[in-house]
Amino acid sequence: DCGDAKFAGLEVTFDRDLQEALQDTLECGWDFVLVPLVDPRNRRPAPKRLSTSASLPPPFTRSDMILGSAQWGSQILGVTSPWIWPDSSDTELREDSEAALKQELAWAAHLSLQAVVVPLPPSPQKSVNFLRILNQSLNSLSNMGLWLHIPMVSVHDAQANDEEEAEEDTWEWWHQARRLC
Repeated sequence: DCGDAKFAGLEVTFDRDLQEALQDTLECGWDFVLVPLVDPRNRRPAPKRLSTSASLPPPFTRSDMILGSAQWGSQILGVTSPWIWPDSSDTELREDSEAALKQELAWAAHLSLQAVVVPLPPSPQKSVNFLRILNQSLNSLSNMGLWLHIPMVSVHDAQANDEEEAEEDTWEWWHQARRLC
């Protein structure tokens, strides 16, 4: 007996009917469905940048009422938006990213998800602000796990030919995340 252990899941897109995707996934023997926490088409600005005269941004996600709480808590895992980069040199992107990451993790906690997959930002070796936000979330979350999506080989190293020496060690990315979180 492996209890509530999760072994293999299926990632689906945000626009897929979640009830249907969950049913199909479980019928095929998968343990969970991995879904984006928010609609990737609706990138939200940081609250302090919203003007009072502008129209409200569209809802950032689907309703929590489409599944029961037991399904959210045991059969659904979330994934944060891939555009999030809280360490960007672009001030607007940095502020939007920090607000979005906090909002998405709070939404996942509200849903009582067992875990959320968090992709590393574009420059993992320079991600102190990103890791600070994750650390704050880990300290405030009760039972939700954060799974960092770290590639085995960096994109640059994968594209390099055999004669070039590896410049980025993804183990160092993981080690930095482990130390700072």
